[in-house]
Amino acid sequence: DVIYDEPLIMSPSMHFYCFLGSSLITRRLDMKSTTVVRGIRFAFIGYVILMQLFLAYVRIRAKLNNDQTPIVISNPLSAMVNSQLKDQDMVKNIASSFLSTESTVMAYDLQRANSMNGSLLFNLAIMWFFHFKLKQSQPIIIQTLQGMLTLAYNPLFQVYIMGRNLERPFKNSPSQPTLPTEGDEAAASTTELQEEEAALEAGATNDKGDDDDDNEEEEEDDEEEADDDSDDSDSDDDEDSDEEDESDEEE
Repeated sequence: DVIYDEPLIMSPSMHFYCFLGSSLITRRLDMKSTTVVRGIRFAFIGYVILMQLFLAYVRIRAKLNNDQTPIVISNPLSAMVNSQLKDQDMVKNIASSFLSTESTVMAYDLQRANSMNGSLLFNLAIMWFFHFKLKQSQPIIIQTLQGMLTLAYNPLFQVYIMGRNLERPFKNSPSQPTLPTEGDEAAASTTELQEEEAALEAGATNDKGDDDDDNEEEEEDDEEEADDDSDDSDSDDDEDSDEEDESDEEE
């Protein structure tokens, strides 16, 4: 039997700390400086070039190794179907045959490399839109740092760079979530930035609402003071009229 290594899984807390650190970096940098923006662009371009070199290396090594070991790739729906069909073995086998495909280690690794390349190109298009259309540089910094960290924990990186023997199809620890792809990270970064902007807008709206409430309270206080003054003037007029009546009676 072949002994496989356990895959290295990135902790969710590490992903959070990476995003937090990148956010702190963006706050310390002058995003209006052309030098800073140029450096951010070069860093992101370097990350994209590094990813392309890595994927090219994986393709070359996979073809040179030419590992034709047969593997079965199961569809994620097969686990749900098997849980629903507990006692129906024949139906379960038929469903599993339709929801699973046979492949080889080399074909599987090449497929994963092509999938990573597609995600990288999709992420590149999103970053272009945010940077050149929306004039934002923060997503590029976040994606560069998170992309480098995710690459270090990628199963293909562990196999072809670190020399670990991982079982195909790649499996993740049940206690850990699946690592996000490049497109997922970009979407997550976009969503987090939108949430921050929405929170700032909500805070500004609340402050405006508080100011309006304060203005309304001040107006109510002014109206009450005006009513009190009018009441005092009315009472003074009544007293003056009473005094005039008394003087007329004495005469």
